[in-house]
This record gives sequence, C-alpha cells and structure tokens, in this order.
Amino acid sequence: MFIAISMMLSWFIAWYEISTGKKRGHPSIVADGKETLSDSFVELTVLGGIVGIAMGLPYLDYIIGIAVSVIY
Repeated sequence: MFIAISMMLSWFIAWYEISTGKKRGHPSIVADGKETLSDSFVELTVLGGIVGIAMGLPYLDYIIGIAVSVIY
C-alpha cells in the first residue's frame, strides 16, 4: 500500500515539476520532473513484482520491467 502511495506522489510531483519548468522556462526543472517520473516507473515495477508474487506469478515484475524500459 505504501509503495502505491509513493508512486502516486511521485507522479504528482513529476507533473508539477514538468509543468512548472515549462511555464517558467527552466529546462533543468523539466529534466528533474522527468527523472522523478522515471522513479515512479521503477516503483511501478516493484509493485508489479509484489502483486505478481501474491498472485503466484513471480515473473510478472520482469515483464513489467521490460515493458517500462522499452516504453519509457
């Protein structure tokens, strides 16, 4: 549960950093927001692994990790 909350907070912070950086013309803030967004995708992979183990699918985190690395 805590990882889901952390993931949602990371998404919100990333959205805020990216939108603020674009509005104010600061590419370093936009880059920091994108880095925060990538952290949330790592949290998504960990959450997928936890759910996968609970469902009896221990390889689910590998599938999600590959998908995240290809998409993002």
